[in-house]
Amino acid sequence: MLTPPPRLWWSVLGILFLLGTNLAAQEKNPSVAPLEQRKEVLGPFEPVPNVNFRLYLRKVTENGCRIALMVNDGSKWSMVLDGVPGPAFDGIAAPKGDFTKINPFSPDGKRFVYGALENGHFIVMADGKPGPEFDMIDGPILSPDGQHIAYSARKDGKWRMVLDGVEQALWDNTYLDHALFSPDSRRFVYAAERAGRWQVVDNGVAGPPMDGLGGPPVFSPDSKHLAYNANDGDHWNVWLDGKPGPNYSEIGTGSLSFSPDSRQLAYGAKIGTHWQMVVNGKLGPAFDGFWSFQFSPNSRHQVYRAKQGAKSIVVIDGVLGPDYDATEDPQFSPNGERVAYRAQQGQAQQMVVDGKPGPLLQGIGDGSFTFSPDSNHYAYAGVQGPNQLVIRDGRLGKAYDGVGKPGPVFSPDSLNLAYRATHDKRWYLVMNEGESRPLTLIEERSIVFSADSWHFAYTGQGGLKKYAVVDGVPGPAFDSIPHPVLFNPNGSHTAYEAHAGAVRQVVLDQVPGPEFADILAGPVVCRDGRLEYLAVEQTKGVEMLVRVTVPGFAPPKP
Repeated sequence: MLTPPPRLWWSVLGILFLLGTNLAAQEKNPSVAPLEQRKEVLGPFEPVPNVNFRLYLRKVTENGCRIALMVNDGSKWSMVLDGVPGPAFDGIAAPKGDFTKINPFSPDGKRFVYGALENGHFIVMADGKPGPEFDMIDGPILSPDGQHIAYSARKDGKWRMVLDGVEQALWDNTYLDHALFSPDSRRFVYAAERAGRWQVVDNGVAGPPMDGLGGPPVFSPDSKHLAYNANDGDHWNVWLDGKPGPNYSEIGTGSLSFSPDSRQLAYGAKIGTHWQMVVNGKLGPAFDGFWSFQFSPNSRHQVYRAKQGAKSIVVIDGVLGPDYDATEDPQFSPNGERVAYRAQQGQAQQMVVDGKPGPLLQGIGDGSFTFSPDSNHYAYAGVQGPNQLVIRDGRLGKAYDGVGKPGPVFSPDSLNLAYRATHDKRWYLVMNEGESRPLTLIEERSIVFSADSWHFAYTGQGGLKKYAVVDGVPGPAFDSIPHPVLFNPNGSHTAYEAHAGAVRQVVLDQVPGPEFADILAGPVVCRDGRLEYLAVEQTKGVEMLVRVTVPGFAPPKP
């Protein structure tokens, strides 16, 4: 029997696993009304005939699900949005020719923007409306709030940025990979070149010419500050809000970093033959190299890895840690007051937490270390001799033949710890050191808790069939359950996609829903509380695109 976790005491009846009804869920939610899955037919799934190429482009946000198909009928290319085909073109523009990098949706999913080629000219289509014609384009990109569109365009041998349909200044080159909107979407910055000299343009105002730039500009999180590193002659400088800093031999590419509170700036600088971190203008210790500088989430601490000869050192708030043969990128706790990293000396590995080395192990699971949400606990998977085990707060747990990836998972309230483990070719869910009954398999990354930590779920396999186990009680058997169970915030409802042969369904509160030929996007919980997904329904040999909504799945968000 699985030991009930502290906040899940009521689920002891449910954890008896194959006894039938989920008595625990009924006890906590005795008056939960059944929900209804409502279908809306959007149109034919393939409204463009004779398609010989198809690429799905999905967007799932709190505003709902959208899907686009980029299709080719042998001569023309089209974008089909939510079942409605757009204009036909000679081609669809793709970043560096890679169709998989096309992202036509704004972050909120409301806008649909892409580049197209027709009669030798490129245009940008924004929400179904064409922009001006150019000889070449790069982009487009959208602002975080989805209200602004920018792209680089060439015409008559000159490049310019086009912002919200308005052409900006002419340059020899403009670089979209050095272009970005500020987090508040009020500023647009890009790099441009004229006569071999580079300039950073901030809301239309060009900065001083430079010989080169060391990566794209960086905004502070509050959008009030802009930094970039540039070289002029034999020296490099970091420019902050239009003013240059000290001269250095080199600035680490990609090393510019603002603190989360936007009050601090850090970067790596080379002086002579050594590298030093510069934080708020102050130089740190000199090293042969450095990696992975981070500010803590609360902006009070800094950490990075450094190289000194053949040794690796972790530096926390300017204080050097012990020498190791190798270290892994450090990790802050959610509150920013604790830091942990993996270290190796010879063949042994250990986690160093708050400066204290943990037990020596033959190995530590990649990516398995995690702090609890309240930052008071930590856990990770390790190898000890022929066995694998989970270490929680420095204490070694029970030895198993294996601990499943990605490792242990804390509940949102930090009181419960769960992970997958295998012994004698059988799998167990281990929660707070208690074990479930043995299973053929427990799916990787399937363990989830509800937001209030009162419920848990995972996907198990018995024989050849798979089923979602919610509060210890298995649901219907399927051939496949491709994604983890989705809880609403208080855990009173669940949803997940399931496959049985060629049939696709969304299972709502362990009750299978309508049968579809495919589920294209979702399910997702929307801001207004509805659950939504897009599916393909086959009726009399005709495939139709269907939007399915479940009103009242969750409370509306403010």
